[in-house]
Amino acid sequence: DKNIEINEDVLPKLELFNVDPSKIVDIIGQAGKTIKEIIEKFEVSIDLDREKGEVKIAGGAKKNVDAAKDYIISITSKENSRSFGKKPFKHDKERVKPTFNIGDEFVGSVKSVVDFGVFIELKDGVDGLLHISKIKSPLNVGDQVKVCVSEQKGNKISLSLVE
Repeated sequence: DKNIEINEDVLPKLELFNVDPSKIVDIIGQAGKTIKEIIEKFEVSIDLDREKGEVKIAGGAKKNVDAAKDYIISITSKENSRSFGKKPFKHDKERVKPTFNIGDEFVGSVKSVVDFGVFIELKDGVDGLLHISKIKSPLNVGDQVKVCVSEQKGNKISLSLVE
């Protein structure tokens, strides 16, 4: 009788686990910065499923894969972890999904100007995006603009100019 010993350290390692799907953006980070740092630091590859919240980490060394998993779990379990681009609501206890109807019109104030358009405050601190392709003349922070809701996906609100 011989016992077969497996040296886990030399085998490629694969870890599969789930996180809250809303935390996937925290793993990716702004413009993919966080996930790139994890991949480089731990020498692993990472696959993410945004819908299911599934995380798959593969790497040549077990200790690197385990360390990457621990790191990702620490990112996603922070109480105060905040997704990029989403500012806290005034009463941040529970984030209420804004409900707008397609075609709702507002006169809003330009909150910020970005490469791809402008963010306009609609009501109750909720911002919508007026995409650059829909802007005819330059807008500046503070400008008042008449817009209508053209699309809403979750907390993202797309706007169009009202002539």
